[in-house]
Amino acid sequence: MNEKPELNQHEMKDDPMHVQAPARFHIDAPLRYRPLGDERWATAETINISQSGVLFHCEELLPVGREVQLYLVLTKGSVEFPPLTICVGTVTRVVEHLADSRPAMAVQFVDQQIS
Repeated sequence: MNEKPELNQHEMKDDPMHVQAPARFHIDAPLRYRPLGDERWATAETINISQSGVLFHCEELLPVGREVQLYLVLTKGSVEFPPLTICVGTVTRVVEHLADSRPAMAVQFVDQQIS
């Protein structure tokens, strides 16, 4: 069996096959979402966010692959995350019960408009 040896963090930086995930920030912020094309918005609360996507608590889970529109208001804007963002993304993960027993969805950003 050819097992690849585990790399330490210094070696991972030099490994061209290693892709580091974007930094995630734990932010509690209100969020509204809806399937692309729907009229009705659902409310949610963010768990964490990165430059590539957002994980949030929600009441209604959508199927993986579904395109959604997100309306996200962050209380403290920054270069990475402006105060108001309208995004289009794709549901990449659905979790029926996180550690706190609430459902959650992960959405990867596809397009965003900053207001």
